[in-house]
Amino acid sequence: MALVAALTLPLSVAVFGLLVLGVPHVVLEVRYVLGRHRDLLQGRFLLVVNVLLVVLVVTRLLWREPAGRRAEVLVLVGLLALVLAFGRWPPRTLAVGAVAVAAVGVLTWVRVEDWFVVQTHLHNLVPVVFLWSWSAETLAPAARVRFRAATLAWALVVPALVLVGAFDPLQATTPAAPGTGGLETAGVLRSVAPGGATDTLALRLLTLFAFGQLMHYAVWCWLLPRHAPGATAAFDATPAGRAVRGWRLPALTVGLLAVVAAVAVVDYADGRTVYSSLGVYHATLEYPILLALALLLVTRRRSTRSTHSSGAAP
Repeated sequence: MALVAALTLPLSVAVFGLLVLGVPHVVLEVRYVLGRHRDLLQGRFLLVVNVLLVVLVVTRLLWREPAGRRAEVLVLVGLLALVLAFGRWPPRTLAVGAVAVAAVGVLTWVRVEDWFVVQTHLHNLVPVVFLWSWSAETLAPAARVRFRAATLAWALVVPALVLVGAFDPLQATTPAAPGTGGLETAGVLRSVAPGGATDTLALRLLTLFAFGQLMHYAVWCWLLPRHAPGATAAFDATPAGRAVRGWRLPALTVGLLAVVAAVAVVDYADGRTVYSSLGVYHATLEYPILLALALLLVTRRRSTRSTHSSGAAP
């Protein structure tokens, strides 16, 4: 269903998906991430991370590109550096992390415009990491294999087929969104396709984004809220969770959604800016978590190798 919608009405999916499901998925993802990774996101680390993320939200709202984008890159690198500073990493793991953060900083600074296009698509694939972890903890081995195969199919196989043109005969010949009055077509395309992209490539990338966006929403708005109650319970036990318990979280969601929709009705570009300012909080929150998970994996592998080597020694 997501693929059919993306192929036939890609711009409608991108525009109205953001207005209808954008804010709910931000709220639900933040709830899941803060609950699932409560052991990491706590204390001074959480406080500093939140300060930087609020700075990022204000920057996105008030400081327009290109200078604002470079400021966002600095905040992103700062968040990644915090993971290295607050974590008790072995020296070799810390060195690997430092090299990775430096590489990200250089690449994003040099190719800042391309980075934001890549980030737009990459963000839709981030749920794969959380689904992989969830399936390991929840599903039996046979079901886990099937689930992960299905996940890789929508996250890798379908996007590859879209990019090589396998679905071109079924694809809309124009990205027009009926009923939108041509709302910000150029702006949406600019956010998902690099400058200089051909019309064919731009349409494929728009289709890819629309498909990934729907799958992204399905994970955060349906699958994990229904099938990962432990993360919700963990979030409810945090100070933030207690503050928005019960009716308050739905009310907050509806209120933010109403603000974004009201601004977008007047001017879609401004509405998209307001939404992206809110959304940059959850999108950027993912990166320090992903880095921490990667460093934990490196540490465990080194520890396992060291244990095996010690066991094999005479």
